Amino acid sequence: ERVTITPGTAESVLPARLKTVTYLGALTEYHVDLAGTDVLAIRPTPAADDPLRRLASGAPVALQWAAADARAITS
Repeated sequence: ERVTITPGTAESVLPARLKTVTYLGALTEYHVDLAGTDVLAIRPTPAADDPLRRLASGAPVALQWAAADARAITS
């Protein structure tokens, strides 16, 4: 998973809204609404002092990834 999630909003990122967070031990699932599209990001569970640990459903978040990691999907 190469998507970075940060609390709040910032420039040069995609603004989104957190739907749910599911802790799975070493990993955490973040279900995010990105302009009406559901996005699932699976990341290592953040440390206890990381701001990601305090995110709640409905919180604004910012999604970002490196251009080299982007893939176009066509039907």
